[in-house]
Amino acid sequence: MNKNYDATQTILNMAIFPLTQQELWIFRTLFVIPVFVGIGGRVLAGGSILEVVVGGGVMGGLSFFPLAFIYFIYLFGKYRSTQHA
Repeated sequence: MNKNYDATQTILNMAIFPLTQQELWIFRTLFVIPVFVGIGGRVLAGGSILEVVVGGGVMGGLSFFPLAFIYFIYLFGKYRSTQHA
């Protein structure tokens, strides 16, 4: 068997930042809720269906980035504190 292939597969199978199922669900929730709130806000403002879904989804998706950044800082601190303990 090719040793280079084995090394490549090993590197690809390594998790860079392993998350538990609970952390993944929190991460998904941090994305989905702002998207729904953005769509809901556009529905209340009025407009076509396309404008509501696309505009609200984009605004909700953009509000996800600061939330995800804060959550990753929290997770990084949590993992660092458990590694040094």
